Amino acid sequence: MVLLVSGVTAGASAQSHRDGLIPLFTFHGTVTSSSEAEQAEILLHVLFKTKRRPDGAFMVRTVSYAERSELQEGRRFAPIPDQLTIALEHSDDEGKWFPTYLQMLGMLQGEGPFVHEITIPAQHATQEMRLRVLDWPIYYTVDLSAVTEDNPHGPATAASGAFTNAVVIGDMRTKNATTGAQVLATHMAHHFSLGFDLYMLYVRGSDLSRAVAANPITAKYVEQGKLRVVSLDALQVPLYDNAQSAYDPTKLVAYNHAALSLWGKRARLAVLDSDEMWSAKEAASTIDTWFDTCFPGCDVLSVGRVEVVCDNCVKNGVSELEYFEQHWDATEPTEVLRNFTKVVSFHKDPKSIFDADKVGQVWLHVPFPLADSKVVNVQVNEARFDSLQDCVFVVHFPNLFGQRIDNTFTSVDRHHWVANRHRKNTGLFGNMLEITTGL
Repeated sequence: MVLLVSGVTAGASAQSHRDGLIPLFTFHGTVTSSSEAEQAEILLHVLFKTKRRPDGAFMVRTVSYAERSELQEGRRFAPIPDQLTIALEHSDDEGKWFPTYLQMLGMLQGEGPFVHEITIPAQHATQEMRLRVLDWPIYYTVDLSAVTEDNPHGPATAASGAFTNAVVIGDMRTKNATTGAQVLATHMAHHFSLGFDLYMLYVRGSDLSRAVAANPITAKYVEQGKLRVVSLDALQVPLYDNAQSAYDPTKLVAYNHAALSLWGKRARLAVLDSDEMWSAKEAASTIDTWFDTCFPGCDVLSVGRVEVVCDNCVKNGVSELEYFEQHWDATEPTEVLRNFTKVVSFHKDPKSIFDADKVGQVWLHVPFPLADSKVVNVQVNEARFDSLQDCVFVVHFPNLFGQRIDNTFTSVDRHHWVANRHRKNTGLFGNMLEITTGL
């Protein structure tokens, strides 16, 4: 459905929230469908972040996403105006207000979330400004200096120095929170051995948060600042009983919120599901190797997936997660991965790692690269071997959360050409562990 703004109204029910890191403003108004000439009330949530440049100007970036205030049968739950405008207004000496419109960055699909950006000159940023969307008669007052000083990564943009390498998990698919924390602990231990520094986990409710706090590995990561748990409920991402859509608000809001959190910090973000892991053939290869040696100057690295199943698991009727639960070891959380090595196919849909400053909207697998971004695509295919595959690839465990079926998909009798990874890793509690994985 293509929606255009006409006869727009807005209510005074807008309210402001904070997720603890980034201000979140909620607007309430009406948009009109151009195709069906119907009006729909929506709530438009706007995440708002600022960074100060060396010349004193302020860079502003927003992430916005919408929901219906009332569901309509057979309609998509998140109608979006065709032209979503966001403006910051400043006043002159006579009290007249003048808008500066944020530029929408590139997008891969039209249902959102949407990313906007603008640079505000220093002379305008010294006063409070008004934040508006569309032509709704409602606004918020924002102080760019105050918002910038509250930034947890510091007020200024980072133009040099080492990258922070982060992973975002937008959805833990397991229904058992304790098992979910175990999967997360293994996931994190593996990626930290590859040179990643930070995880951002998005959750609903409190079950998984409690399980993370109870698990000795993930609890230690939280204490060390390596794991951040972000509430989707605090981000005003709703759930719907009867609405169906290809648009997945949970993951997409999580991915774009994570990218916004790292924007201006000099950080790379890897988008993954909990049954996917980045890996490499060479044991000495790390994420810095990928970007400094294999693909120098790369801003967006997009890589295909290797479909892998468990060697010793039963072949039908039982989820591989049962094997994972039985063999998970808190003292060596990656040990269980040694039994997940049999390659059954290759998947063309890639996953990506990208510089958060060099992309617009983040979609399910890849982001929209900005005009000055360098993109590298690596297709993983054993039949048409490319040496770049030795540098980096993504492993996907398709049967980890579902029942394994004994068919041609899971009975291919070949193993991948990936050598086992052997690396020494500092244990969570100060011990040196010899970690061997099957990736």
